[in-house]
Amino acid sequence: MNTRQQILDATEQVMREVGLTGATTKEIAKAAGYAEGTIYKYFSSKQELFIATFGENLPSFVSAVQAAVQRAGEETVQANLEAIALATLSYYQKIVPLTAAFFADPELLGRLREWIREQPGDTTTPPQRVAAYIKREQELGRINKQANALGMAALLLGACFHHVFLGHMMGANAAPLTEQQFVTTLAQTLMVGLAGEQSAE
Repeated sequence: MNTRQQILDATEQVMREVGLTGATTKEIAKAAGYAEGTIYKYFSSKQELFIATFGENLPSFVSAVQAAVQRAGEETVQANLEAIALATLSYYQKIVPLTAAFFADPELLGRLREWIREQPGDTTTPPQRVAAYIKREQELGRINKQANALGMAALLLGACFHHVFLGHMMGANAAPLTEQQFVTTLAQTLMVGLAGEQSAE
């Protein structure tokens, strides 16, 4: 693992443990195992460091959804939905605690919004990405064409977010299920609306 990534991982860890106020560059450097000055070789400010920590968790989620789109017509729809849901849970587990920190600092939140707008290339939102997968399966006849793709995507992502949020809020698993059991139950429930009279295969 390179130094920059170690610093990002340490920042995430410190923010989880002590929140935004306690996440000083001194504590972050200590957690990363480097001198404090090393941070500024890779990040011009603590604000930039926080934004990078938040933003760079996204690619794994994007990759998971893109992989599901590519598997459309191959794996079962339920298996693909479960894979998307697992990636979503992993993503939310990382960003929910960080999001709380950003909302506690309006200036930092504003900078994050600027950063999001400044990103080049594809600006597709997570619900739109999942909806693209559902639409692809609709084209293949494996999902009921009457189902609203964006609405079903929102249901999947919203359920995952709620599950993770309650877990962080309560300090325990909100539902007495493993992650795999949760995503299987979620996918099976969604399939009732997605499959309709069509096959789930």
